[in-house]
Amino acid sequence: QEEGKIALKIWVDESGFVVKTQLDPDQSNSGSQYLIRAAIKAAKTMQYSPEMGHHAEYVGTKIFSFKKS
Repeated sequence: QEEGKIALKIWVDESGFVVKTQLDPDQSNSGSQYLIRAAIKAAKTMQYSPEMGHHAEYVGTKIFSFKKS
């Protein structure tokens, strides 16, 4: 088990679905491939509320924190 914070840039389409992710190493404190894959997997299952009046993709950053249990 590993600990760390993985920051991902997340692109969301006009319907609120995640269409692309990218690691943001400047805001992450771990380079663990295991944690990166887990964060990407979690991000791709998320859905956001569509932005009213937006007809294009938008991007934001989400930080996933992993702690040993």
